[in-house]
Amino acid sequence: MVKGVEKLTHFGNYLELSGNAIPYTMDNKGKISGAVYTSDNGGDVLVASSNFWMDNYGAKAKYTANVQGQEFDAILSEQLWDWFSRENKIIKQSDNFENNKFSATFLLTDNGSLDTSANPIAYLRATSTLDKTSIDVVSEGNGLYSFEYEIGSEDGVYEIVVEYGDDYISFNEEFIDKTAPFVSFSADYPNGTIYPEDSSMFIIELIVKDEVDVITKSDITLSVNGNELTDLRVSYNSETGEFRTILNTDNLGDISIGVPVYLTIDVNDNSGNSATYVYEFYIGEPISTEQNSEVITTESELTETEATYFEGYWVFLAVSLLSIVTKISSIKRNNVMR
Repeated sequence: MVKGVEKLTHFGNYLELSGNAIPYTMDNKGKISGAVYTSDNGGDVLVASSNFWMDNYGAKAKYTANVQGQEFDAILSEQLWDWFSRENKIIKQSDNFENNKFSATFLLTDNGSLDTSANPIAYLRATSTLDKTSIDVVSEGNGLYSFEYEIGSEDGVYEIVVEYGDDYISFNEEFIDKTAPFVSFSADYPNGTIYPEDSSMFIIELIVKDEVDVITKSDITLSVNGNELTDLRVSYNSETGEFRTILNTDNLGDISIGVPVYLTIDVNDNSGNSATYVYEFYIGEPISTEQNSEVITTESELTETEATYFEGYWVFLAVSLLSIVTKISSIKRNNVMR
């Protein structure tokens, strides 16, 4: 229904989405000012956080006092009127998701009349973890069509789209998420960063991402030596995954120069997956530790004199033992003869 609309003119109003709603505008902080969804009755619904794009000024992109969505106001207005006058339309009749299987029915109309000979296209929308997959559509007669699709076991958002002429409809999405969020360290502050010895503030910069779920800053907790850090000023960009905060010496408690500080990072997603990472950093140059090594003398390291001495000793010992054994044997024979 909406394509190419990145912003809208508004004055700080945003939307919270649920169900099958799909945003068509989102700023770099993840805030949404426009979305579309399919109602339970099968109709497509467009929602916006303002109505500037609907009046004459918005339709002509003339809101120059607030240029955040100036050109996009006109694009949205044009697309909406085009949708109203569209010849081909998809009207959802039912959809269901049970036992990992999608099933749905929908009507197709052409200029208000049921289209009984159409060839609609249905497919699983491609995501970062799933490939686009075609889905067979069955004609039930009298303009009614249906499809079934069994989802796999791979992580991902499973969303089915049906296209017919210029119209398309998105059916309720389901997602599988068995993988915990992933944390990596930025190039500017890698694991093992050494902060100056006289530092009182420490920038912590991480990259926190999840292939399927949307992570927010409330899903991330930091702790030092088992003590959770609270009341931190934190910034998190849901698009880039960049998490940033600044710690001070009060957050760290008792610390020693050159001794590693271990910051524990716990991340959770909405599917119950969790991960723990440890960020190690130093205040001042790390203290080097020398390992004591023992020198073990082996036989190959003996001097020539020592080797000759031990060789003579072993020969003497062997001859003495042989003499003793011979003498004992002789005594036993004499006792037997008596």
